[in-house]
Amino acid sequence: MTVGRPLLTPVLHRRDERFTGTDRISFTFGLRCGWQKERCLVGQVRSFRELDAWNAAMDLVVTTYEICSSLPNFEQFGLRAQMQRAAVSVPSNIAEGHAGGSGRRYRHFVRISLGSVAELDTQLEVALRLKYVDRVKAQELLKELIRTRQLLHGLHRSLCAKLAVQALALLALFYGGSTFLSL
Repeated sequence: MTVGRPLLTPVLHRRDERFTGTDRISFTFGLRCGWQKERCLVGQVRSFRELDAWNAAMDLVVTTYEICSSLPNFEQFGLRAQMQRAAVSVPSNIAEGHAGGSGRRYRHFVRISLGSVAELDTQLEVALRLKYVDRVKAQELLKELIRTRQLLHGLHRSLCAKLAVQALALLALFYGGSTFLSL
């Protein structure tokens, strides 16, 4: 016999009133209760390894290490070390945030990852201006930086939307079931 755990899911219903003579859109919020078996739901990510953002960040680390190997030896403890730390920081922060659960903490770690991507982008520009890196190799890393940044922004938006729905569900509970909010 599989034991389930209670599931409290916010439900968002949209009623469009644009065609009834008013200019507003109303939303109703409610909660759907039920039992969830211990299995992965569609769209639910169980491990950070399943995240596209984490996988793209890992590819970014590999490419960064390949580029750093071509940097001059006197940059071993300077630019090379900084670039490697920034690159490793991106997937590490995604994993740490995911392990902390969903919510504000996870969103915070995604923002830190975005900062590390910006840091690595700047360091790549420094290496290019000092002519330490070939433009072709730099273009490859730049493409991966852009892709990783896009995925991180998407993950951040998704987490913000999830937090907003959770907050609205709590408001609905506080005000007694379903309520109408006018935008």
